[in-house]
Amino acid sequence: MKSSFILSQAAVYRLQQLANQVRQETGVRHKLSDPKSVISLLRYSSTCSTRMIRTRFAAFTDELEEEHRQYLASRGLLLPPVSHYSGDIEKLPQISFG
Repeated sequence: MKSSFILSQAAVYRLQQLANQVRQETGVRHKLSDPKSVISLLRYSSTCSTRMIRTRFAAFTDELEEEHRQYLASRGLLLPPVSHYSGDIEKLPQISFG
């Protein structure tokens, strides 16, 4: 991510949840202090077929400001917007990559 890419506290929390979920399911640890590692995490998560990783990724992107969404979209790392996200991961709609 570029050096001026500052996330909200909620987005950082969701990113930590995503990194923990990926680590739990794959054993791969992503350092959130390393921009290349964060991009790797987002790249993996944006194409992953695992439901919990997809929903954690959607929860993260839902917390982003428009400028951050555009940045990720320009790099092919953004899912279609999730509407009506209430904070309950189980209520998120299924997201298909196709």
